[in-house]
Amino acid sequence: MQIFLTQSLRTFNSFILLYFIMLNLFCVFFFVVALIYVRRYKQRQRYHDLRATLQSGNTPGISILVPAYNEGHGIIECVQALSRLCYPQFQMVVVNDGSTDATLENLKQSFGLHCTSRRCPNTIPTKPVRAIYESSLLPNLVVVDKENGGKADALNAATNVAVYPLVCSVDADSILEEDGPLRVVVPFIEDPQRVVAVGGIVGIANGNLVEKGRVVAIRFPRPFLVRVQVVEYLRAFLAGRLGWSFLKGVLIISGVFCLVKKTFLQRCGGFSKETVGEDAELIARLHRYLREQDQRYRILFIPDPICWTEAPESLTLLARQRNRWQRGLCEILWMHRRMLFNPRYGVLGVLTLPFHLIFEALGACLEFFGYVVFGISVALQIAGSDFVVAFLAVSVLAGTLISLSAILLEELTLRRYTRVADLPRMIWVCLAENFGYRQLHAYWRFRGTIDFLRGKKAWGEMQHQGFVAQK
Repeated sequence: MQIFLTQSLRTFNSFILLYFIMLNLFCVFFFVVALIYVRRYKQRQRYHDLRATLQSGNTPGISILVPAYNEGHGIIECVQALSRLCYPQFQMVVVNDGSTDATLENLKQSFGLHCTSRRCPNTIPTKPVRAIYESSLLPNLVVVDKENGGKADALNAATNVAVYPLVCSVDADSILEEDGPLRVVVPFIEDPQRVVAVGGIVGIANGNLVEKGRVVAIRFPRPFLVRVQVVEYLRAFLAGRLGWSFLKGVLIISGVFCLVKKTFLQRCGGFSKETVGEDAELIARLHRYLREQDQRYRILFIPDPICWTEAPESLTLLARQRNRWQRGLCEILWMHRRMLFNPRYGVLGVLTLPFHLIFEALGACLEFFGYVVFGISVALQIAGSDFVVAFLAVSVLAGTLISLSAILLEELTLRRYTRVADLPRMIWVCLAENFGYRQLHAYWRFRGTIDFLRGKKAWGEMQHQGFVAQK
């Protein structure tokens, strides 16, 4: 029995080691591809004048959709920031999704809302709309008050009210940079027939100096839990999503900041209420719909525009968020399982979805049990010194180098964190996150997968503190 147990543990350890090696090789590949993508993108940007885009009468209008549930603490800053956007014509559609706090009252008092007789079209079915308000202070602001139906339902109601051909979903706890829409609309102008959706960078707002809904100073946050999320975001957006975009197989364009053609959004039936990952599911459904219609199209992710969002500052809230993200991914893979390994759906079918199935959905379980079995093997002295060194090399050293590569991409593209002390602090986080945080993160993702299998659908309450600056 002991021999069998020892051999089983060694076999599993070898399998996990191979898994980590494959995952790191993929990450290196994505970094190289993202680096090529960034260089080409920067070269193209040299020849594009944003002032011409701003002044052009051909620049398409944008309807900005803001779902809000119990966002009374930050909704005013969000709308103020949106109202200052540098864009020729845009509409702000804020949806009060049955909030139980002062979200609607704060909007009424701050922006002089008055109820209109305007009716909400039911192009995409939603929960009943109670009233539609317009502002006496901001002519392009519309506030929809409706019964609670969840984020996807709120976005669908906002889409029904939208008047422009492009819609941009923005979370209420986020701040979009003033020239963000100008930059993200460029692909639609350059290739109006094929471009269907474009996403941009999302940054962590915690610790930034915010005045009247505008980020005036970018600061690397103090709490370690937030700092590690900064590095995670850089790794996910700059190395991951840029790589997938280059390969024409991007799956996740963050719902915090995503621009989509309204006609295709409506044809696909709007945002799905069957998943907690409505943003990524929409992109998967757009890929599927356009492939089945044999249409030539492009869904892109670009490294330039940025939207700032508030990150969780407690382990409880962060665990809840990552659990929801993992469940959302599993739901998407299940809903679109027909696309898996199917060449009819191009890169998404033969590479993107299989990668997310193996390394994200199933990988969460493998990684969690890999850490557990490694600990048991070391404690029982089953793992030899060669294996311990190899395991630490691929799980710690390689992981650190991949995080450092994301920081390098940030230096080559955005360069948002400019203080002298920021770079060594980020490098320290890249190393420190491997000892405790990554193992905890693997557990959260593992729990998310288990909760998906158990049929859990709850969104999970997320509390926000609003945008405050470090002293």
